Amino acid sequence: MRKFIIALPLICALWQARALEDTTAIAEIPKAINPLLFNYTSPTAFINPFSSNWNTDSTKNRFEIDAGFDGNSNGISQQFVWNILFGSDFDQKTKDKMRGIMRAQNGYEDNQTAGVRYKHYFKKFDGYFTAGYHFRTMRAAFFNKEVFEVLFYGNAMFEDQTVDITRTYFQNLIYSQFSLGFQKNIRQGNSTFSFGINAAFLHGLNSQNLFFNQGSIYTAPDGEYLDIEYEMKYNQARFGIKREREKADIGITGDAQLSYQYKDKVKFVFSIVDFGVINWRTQPQNLVGKDSIRFKGIEFADITTLANGSFNNIKIDSVLGDLLPEKRSDLYQTFIPFTLSFVGSVNAWKDKLIISAGVQYKPLFRYYAYGFVKINYFVQPTLPVSLTMGYGGYTKFNLGIDVAKHWKQFDFAIGSNNLIGTVAPAAYTGVSAYLRMGVIF
Repeated sequence: MRKFIIALPLICALWQARALEDTTAIAEIPKAINPLLFNYTSPTAFINPFSSNWNTDSTKNRFEIDAGFDGNSNGISQQFVWNILFGSDFDQKTKDKMRGIMRAQNGYEDNQTAGVRYKHYFKKFDGYFTAGYHFRTMRAAFFNKEVFEVLFYGNAMFEDQTVDITRTYFQNLIYSQFSLGFQKNIRQGNSTFSFGINAAFLHGLNSQNLFFNQGSIYTAPDGEYLDIEYEMKYNQARFGIKREREKADIGITGDAQLSYQYKDKVKFVFSIVDFGVINWRTQPQNLVGKDSIRFKGIEFADITTLANGSFNNIKIDSVLGDLLPEKRSDLYQTFIPFTLSFVGSVNAWKDKLIISAGVQYKPLFRYYAYGFVKINYFVQPTLPVSLTMGYGGYTKFNLGIDVAKHWKQFDFAIGSNNLIGTVAPAAYTGVSAYLRMGVIF
């Protein structure tokens, strides 16, 4: 018994030393996923070239395929937007439903991307270089509820009333994006500072911009006459042969990111994405006007009647061309709505629970700053499941979920920052979905 008591402390010491040895061995093995690098933390992280769950200590090369769509509004459902874009018919029930949920002032914006990206890590540089190609679309709109009612119900309901159309606008962009960039790490003890810059060449494919600086529509009693006052401009560029467009409709955007990480405990990231402009020079069309017009004895039924039953039949340039006195072919520029974000992440529980919180802003009219919290729970070291809750933008409240999985050389992440609208696009005013697949070698 005495020998056992003497040996017991020795056994405990050996066991503790073995445990420490195992822990050290595990720490020395490069993790394919660093929990704090799992930074699908902002609602539009899929468009950020620096967003990745790649731990550069584990391998030198990474190839990614990614796609995503994010749309939100405070007054119209995504299904209704799709009906407009794809030329579907509108029945009375659909229009009445949209009218019922619409606000006095309504905003809409969406962002779509699909493409590929390659990254290579240089050990001496302690950073990576990246190159990619993406197909992009962006749309934004703002309008009063009365504008919707005039378009889809006609002007008879506004007898002896004036409908304000000031600041009504619509923007549509389609372009290709070719990018090059880098991210550099600066390590000081337990702290790591990182900064990245990415520049993209843009090839414009399609553009429409409609903006009413001021305007109104007055319907006289009994529809005796219709007074329209307006100051507006409409630009479009969607013509010309491909070779001409590749030389002429070009632009540039820049992305930048700064981050700070302390051990594997805390990380802060500040980024700006899609800051730039496109020049449209291939057969641009500009319709400009400032006038006051009176139409005698006219009643406008609704826009679907004007289009013979389908929104897809409307040619906006033809309609406006009959009203606007000035037609030009001048070069014009379109500024890309950038995304500004700040995110903080904390390793709350032994690499198993990562909590992130942040704020996002876009320079859109009446667009509120978007704040969010994201909880990443690692079911396994290579299997995180995440829940996102956010408030702001146009949609206001968002609830999202995503899941990611990593194998030896392959990984993927799939999710949504607006689960309600993605599952029921006809009932909610926002939608979001993204997918990223990567190979390391």
